[in-house]
Amino acid sequence: MRNIVRPLLFAALVAASALPAAADPQRASARDSAGVVLMAQDGGRFRGRGPGDAEPRLLPLEAVLANVSRQFPGHHLGVDGPFRRDGRWIYRIKWLTPDGRVLIVFADAQTGQVLGSRG
Repeated sequence: MRNIVRPLLFAALVAASALPAAADPQRASARDSAGVVLMAQDGGRFRGRGPGDAEPRLLPLEAVLANVSRQFPGHHLGVDGPFRRDGRWIYRIKWLTPDGRVLIVFADAQTGQVLGSRG
């Protein structure tokens, strides 16, 4: 009996420790077709929660990327953020142009506006 109990307890412990992470939609992350993380949702920090909350309402990353693609032909290679800079929530987007240049594009996460680029 003792030989069976230990493995069962261990299996139950492993299964229970995996459940909260898998069941928590606040910790989920969206990925694009290439597997690049598009938006991490850490306890509502990136999404905003409502009109009375201190957290801002941010656009989905897909909307920001669509806005960037209207100004720069090509596609994204990776995204950092959103993070705060100068009182704004910013995405830092690594962008590949059709001619092979790599740009770093900064976009406002609340409005989708392209703030600048370099590269």
